[in-house]
Amino acid sequence: MEIPDEIFDESELLWKSYVVGYFIGDAPHVGSIHATVNRIWASPKGGSKIDVQFIKKNTVLFRIENSQMRASVVQRKHWHISDVPLVVNVWSPESALNPPDLSLMPMWVDLRGVPNNLYSHKGLRCLFKAAGKFVKLHPTTEKCVRLDVARVLVEVNLHQELVEKISFRDNAGTLREIGVAYPWLPPRCSVCRKWGHKGQDCVCKEVRILNKKTVAGSTFTPVPQTEDMVKRTEGNVIAGLMNDLEAITPHTAHNSLLTLRDDVLGGSEPGLQSAEKDLEPKK
Repeated sequence: MEIPDEIFDESELLWKSYVVGYFIGDAPHVGSIHATVNRIWASPKGGSKIDVQFIKKNTVLFRIENSQMRASVVQRKHWHISDVPLVVNVWSPESALNPPDLSLMPMWVDLRGVPNNLYSHKGLRCLFKAAGKFVKLHPTTEKCVRLDVARVLVEVNLHQELVEKISFRDNAGTLREIGVAYPWLPPRCSVCRKWGHKGQDCVCKEVRILNKKTVAGSTFTPVPQTEDMVKRTEGNVIAGLMNDLEAITPHTAHNSLLTLRDDVLGGSEPGLQSAEKDLEPKK
């Protein structure tokens, strides 16, 4: 059959009401997610509930029928559900399993040892540009609760190396250095070294699994055995054992036992004599 082009161009697709969310870390229980998003996203006057369903371990689909609320959720992009960061994007069947965009991840960043003459909105904004895009000051920093640490919310690009220190020259020309710390960081893969997932969840195509170490610095990968290969190997082992048993004649076993008695015990032993009689060929 032929399907008209206007059907393919249909704009009222049933899945258009979905958005996809990627948890940066272990996802909360589905019940906790459902209760939270229906409290902060659902419209009290709309009457429709937001549906939640997992499509991967840390990837969730949200069905938001209210178009304005759906657009608002996607526009903000970064949320926290049960203290776990959530990145929300527009969903389509083609992009459902794409990794989350971590180029503008909002995170609290601490600067230690900020000079007193830079402890201001403009001064801190200028310093934090080295770590990412300035968003806002932490309430404790704004109220000067601690003058030894300045904490600011910054959009950090996790696809790049994190800044660990900031060097600059002050108004006297002296070279100064400020340490940068991150109170929280998302999980980092031990395999591909990327942020946002753990090694056990890595799906990188370039991953090479090393099965066993032989010599320091070298590895090998065992050849998979088929059922037929296993049977042949077992058959060869059994055949070899049978040949060894057939080679041991009663006379040979008798002499071997006598030698063992003389070498080890140095004399006659009732138990060994009984064993010798059992091994003697019957007349």
